[in-house]
Amino acid sequence: MTPFTVTDEAKLRALIDEVREQGWALNDRELDPGTRSIAAPVVSPSGRQLNAVNVSVPTSRVLVVQLIHKILPELLKTTAKISSDFALISNRSRFE
Repeated sequence: MTPFTVTDEAKLRALIDEVREQGWALNDRELDPGTRSIAAPVVSPSGRQLNAVNVSVPTSRVLVVQLIHKILPELLKTTAKISSDFALISNRSRFE
């Protein structure tokens, strides 16, 4: 835990709702004061979360705004591609 860790239940629930709505999560020094990370889910064709991809960076080198504007778009492309590949594999196995 760090001074940035969300410990208030109401705030945590609101944060979880926000993450579900936007489709990605940001961790700004909540686990380690020197680390920021951003993550997005990999989903099945039915929409069930299968996994997640996370990018972690040192706070001394990357600002939150850089994470969101530079890294997040690439992260979302990557998770969309992985999700699409899972869909192809799932469809292929039905015909084998």
